[in-house]
Amino acid sequence: MANSTDIDSTMTWMNVNQVADYLGLSAKTVYQYVSDRRIPFVKIPSSNQVRFNRKRIDEWMEQGQFSTLDEMLYPEENSNGNTS
Repeated sequence: MANSTDIDSTMTWMNVNQVADYLGLSAKTVYQYVSDRRIPFVKIPSSNQVRFNRKRIDEWMEQGQFSTLDEMLYPEENSNGNTS
């Protein structure tokens, strides 16, 4: 039987526990991120529950991505995959 926090790769929407597992965070941290509006979420109308769109979470994570030194020094070489 699947655990309520199991994450299916085709899943579009995740609950707090699922997104916490997906990001390697505690549920408490996810709730704090929601409270601070630091993470993209939707609130289910007429309830206190929130859900997270997997694609939006992936995009949010990519926004925090830092470039490597090589990518900053040689952007032309890294943009098309050539290293020579």
